[in-house]
Order: sequence, then C-alpha cells, then structure tokens
Amino acid sequence: MRGNRGEAVVQLKQSLRDVLGDAAKTYPGLADGDAFDADTFDADTETALRAWQGSVGLVADGIAGPRAQIALKLAPPARFAVSLDIATVSTLFPFTKSANIANNLPYVAAALGAFGLTDPDMVAVALGTIRAETEGFVPIAELPSRFNTLAGQPPFSAYDATTRLGKQLGNRDPGDGRRYCGRGYVQLTGRANYARYGALLDIALAENPDAGCAPEVAACLLAAFIDTHQDRLRKALAANDLRAARKVVNGGSHGLVPFSDVVTRARTLWAAA
Repeated sequence: MRGNRGEAVVQLKQSLRDVLGDAAKTYPGLADGDAFDADTFDADTETALRAWQGSVGLVADGIAGPRAQIALKLAPPARFAVSLDIATVSTLFPFTKSANIANNLPYVAAALGAFGLTDPDMVAVALGTIRAETEGFVPIAELPSRFNTLAGQPPFSAYDATTRLGKQLGNRDPGDGRRYCGRGYVQLTGRANYARYGALLDIALAENPDAGCAPEVAACLLAAFIDTHQDRLRKALAANDLRAARKVVNGGSHGLVPFSDVVTRARTLWAAA
C-alpha cells in the first residue's frame, strides 16, 4: 500500500502498466525509471491501482494484497485441500447473505493461501473465527458496548491508556481506545497489536488503523493471526477442544457457539467429500 518501497512495488507498477495499456500514461508515477522513484508506492500508483481494481470488480481500496496480486498474475492462486467455494461456505454460514460471502471469500482465500494455511483445520478455524466475530462475512469495526465502554464514559473508554486493559493493549495516548478498537475479521485491538501485525505485513497499520477493515488487509490480519498461533490452534483441534481453540483468538469463550458450529460442520462436510 502507499508508503511501501522495494522490488515488489517495481513489479506491481509493471503489472499495472501492462493491464492499463495506454491509460497508464495518465499516471506519471507508474513510469519506469529512477527519476520517478520506480520502487516507491506513491499516490499515482495508488490511484492507478484503484482505477484498475474498479474496472475488474475488485474493491477499489488501492491496496495490493494477495487477492489483487493473484488477479494481476503477480502470485499464483493457492491450492486448498478442501472445497472453499461460495456454496460450501454458505452452508457454514446459514444466517449470512450469500452475496457477502461471494464478495469477501476470495480475499480470505487468497490471504490464507499466501500464508500456506490451506489444510482443513486452519481453514475451519479461519471461517469459524469470521462467523464468531463478524457473522455477516464483512470486515467491520467494533461497536461501543459494555465490554469496551465504562459506565457513563465515552465509547471505548475501557481501552483507554489509563485503564488496566488499555495498558495491556499497548495504548498510550488519549484517544487510543477508540483509534485502536477492534477491526477486521479477527477484531484486532490495541496499539501494540496494530504495530505488531502492521510490521509483520510490512504496512503502516498503526498509522492507518482504518485500513484494518479493507478486505485485503482484514483477510491478511486474519491469516497472520492464525499463522502466528497455529501451533496452539492445532494442538487444541487435535484434542477436539474447541473452547481452547476459541480462547486462542478471543482470550475467552465469547463466540464459542458459532465458532464450534462452523468447525464441526466443516469437519463433517469435508470428511464426507
């Protein structure tokens, strides 16, 4: 995304020049050569990327995550050990609009593939987490509730730097509670987590926390979180301890019922297949 530098940006610009053809001349920042900082993801690159994304039906967020990279042929599509199509996933989300799944599943699949999380257990955990956190299969920002807001105080006051929870989350400045509220499919929360996973993904996430709800970023945060904790997750699933598996993500048992429902349904479905 904007601000990145390196060979990957050079390749992205080349791919955009190829797919945009003559229209690429509209964006001077896409020009090849040192005079135009060919290895810098600048405003022109973002605008060009948005234009291309909109033209092919992708979310025009100006972020070249795994889904966009596959569409630009910068990365191959992943091969999964299970069926990960709209019809199959819809059976695991009985209360969710199929259109939401159709729009967002390709981003999730691309991110899981980028992290090598293509086996049944990790796919089931990813889908179970989405249903537990954002059953609509859309990356969202956390809403004020009794879990994040102290009685009689502003929204997300429970996350403020002056509280014990806020300190645990790494919040340090006034407004950090709201600024670093939960976002995405995994509901990433707290300045420390935004900084940690932003560094892992090589994006300025702490400086752009709203990007956590962009489909490309939300999907990658989900995959990165599962990848980081996959040893604990695999151990819990091997023991069929779905409560322990849910605790890895949530820290407790909130959302255990929908999470367990997805994992159980998925195991039965894929075993039959």
